[in-house]
Amino acid sequence: MESFSYNVAERVLERLASHAYQELFLAFDVKYELNKLRETLSTIAKVLLDAEEKQRKDHLLTDWLGKLKDVCYDIDDVLDEFEFEKLRMQVLGLGTGSNTIKGKVRNFFSGRNSFVSSYKMGHRVKDIRERLGEIAAAKAQFNLAERSVEWHGMHMERETHSFVHAPDVIGRESEKEEIVVQLFKDTHTGPGDEENVSVISINGLGGLGKTTLAKLVYNDNRVVTNFELRIWVCVSDDFDSKRLLSEIVTAATSQKCGDESIEQMQMKLRRALTGKKLLLVLDDVWDKGPRGITVKKWIDLKSLLNVAACGSKIIVTTRNESVALLMGIHDLVHDLAISTARLEYSSLNFRPGESSTMIRHVSISQKELSKDKEEDPEFLLPFEKLRTILIPDLNSEYLPTEVGVNNQSFLKRCISMFNYLRLLDLSNLTLKVLPSSIGNLSHLRYLDLSYNQRIKKLPDSICKLQHLQTLLLINCGKIKELPENMGNLISLRYLALTINQHHLPKVIGRLTSLRTLYITACKYLISFGEGVRTLPNLRTLVIVNCQNMKSLSCNMTALENLAIYNCSVLDLTRLGEGIRGLQSFWIVGSKLEELPHWLQESANTLKTLHLGYCTYLELLPEWFENLTFLQQIKIRDCSLLSDFPKGMHHLTALRELEINNCPLTRRCKREEGVDWHKIAHVPKIILNGQIISSAAN
Repeated sequence: MESFSYNVAERVLERLASHAYQELFLAFDVKYELNKLRETLSTIAKVLLDAEEKQRKDHLLTDWLGKLKDVCYDIDDVLDEFEFEKLRMQVLGLGTGSNTIKGKVRNFFSGRNSFVSSYKMGHRVKDIRERLGEIAAAKAQFNLAERSVEWHGMHMERETHSFVHAPDVIGRESEKEEIVVQLFKDTHTGPGDEENVSVISINGLGGLGKTTLAKLVYNDNRVVTNFELRIWVCVSDDFDSKRLLSEIVTAATSQKCGDESIEQMQMKLRRALTGKKLLLVLDDVWDKGPRGITVKKWIDLKSLLNVAACGSKIIVTTRNESVALLMGIHDLVHDLAISTARLEYSSLNFRPGESSTMIRHVSISQKELSKDKEEDPEFLLPFEKLRTILIPDLNSEYLPTEVGVNNQSFLKRCISMFNYLRLLDLSNLTLKVLPSSIGNLSHLRYLDLSYNQRIKKLPDSICKLQHLQTLLLINCGKIKELPENMGNLISLRYLALTINQHHLPKVIGRLTSLRTLYITACKYLISFGEGVRTLPNLRTLVIVNCQNMKSLSCNMTALENLAIYNCSVLDLTRLGEGIRGLQSFWIVGSKLEELPHWLQESANTLKTLHLGYCTYLELLPEWFENLTFLQQIKIRDCSLLSDFPKGMHHLTALRELEINNCPLTRRCKREEGVDWHKIAHVPKIILNGQIISSAAN
């Protein structure tokens, strides 16, 4: 069982100890109070592991841990507000009179700005410290043993197993069912995407029950029957590729690997997995320092697993969303949707009682929202510290247009009541206007407005959300412009949008932290435009169904992943100017006649190449042999592409080659094909859906 209190306390202590926060505390004159708070919490932390083990038999201890978690969340909220003010100062460009944070804060709060007196931050911190002191004093009654823990930069080593006694786990049935549905779901995401193994992530803070939820799924009778091989591996913070490969091979073959080399182990694994439907659980994957997961480590491991049968799945439990994104998640089961502890999660099937003030995440059913009334669902009223409101599988056809969450007054009340929201999902509604009060949600990280096809503009106040990291505006087809001050969203990393204009809004060029840009269904879009000349920190660019887009004249020097789907008139010849380190390139539904020459600039980095429905492509260039870092090539429905260049044997890093519905398949038949000798070194070859073992293996 994961130690919830332990991990929440760890997160808070790490924030309290960081140099950046210490400087902020000094600036706000709360350093003494917060350092005393840290000392108290560190003392409590020493007994948390013992408390977690004993709480099952002691309801008073469970209540004590619940109060501790509640205080830890309040501390986290306060720290979040300190950080927000720092971000706000950064946006305002304060500091002309002082180079120190303390000087900037004093300048910021001088004169008519009465933030300090009105907010009373010092008194709030003192109140929290007093509450924590009461909790510390109460721990004596439980006779808890101290366990020595080094907190600074520490991660608890864990070893998990797959067994769970299902009757001991209550209130997780609906969450388990959702993941089981995803396991049996067809994950084909578009032309050219036919990977045998797809990934589902259970993502969230440590202690939220991710491992327990994965165990329930792993041991479900339907899962046991459907998957020929089930393997459980605890990863922890050391993503040691050789160790993980050894554990997977041992589980798949029932034979220990001993001192075998990676080459010997991967050959055994291919023999064990080929043609079998696999479920692999990678539990507790971390992204911390050099020992954590990297793109290269994941690609290497995933390519070995792709010999398994179509429909195979990998379940990843992780506390880091960056890990989930890195591993190419198809279905991200979010912390705030599934991986929540029952004490902090409420739905209409589980009405809270006395612990309602501790509820942080709420799921509202369609039925509750579709009542013929405008007032709030009554059970929301006590939850002033909510971080999430979810409306699963919302169907706007079922939900009356002016009722429930579609009602403007209801939405305004929700925003005004719940100041601590981190995630707000308002997708698939019929909203016409987003309330300007959205700008008051200073803690908000994730905002989804997708498929609200009546919204014409966003309020200017959205630019106040300095903590916002993800903004989704997919198929909001009536939006023509973004607010002028969108550049103030200095934490925004992921933007997905549909825009009703010939060019992208200029403000996108001012989003300096943007890492992923997803553009879809922009039927009038022709180019990025003069206003977006450079996106220096962009790592991933995806463009889908922009049928009139002709050019992408933009400098993207940090770009690593580029995917273009069904942009038939897009001129790719000048697209890659300035791109030097591309790692994956997907082009589907294009009229290109030859691969763009600028791909050569990524010869030492490009690992994945997908070509689909490129019906004018006749030849691969002679310089193709220089792409020696390529590990995966997929070619589908390229009807004129008839042979490989002579130097294909130089692609020694290539691990997987898949060709479907192309003349190439005849030339690449095992032993007898004209081009077989060019590709015989590739470990995994798939022709028209059939796995072909190469001659060398």
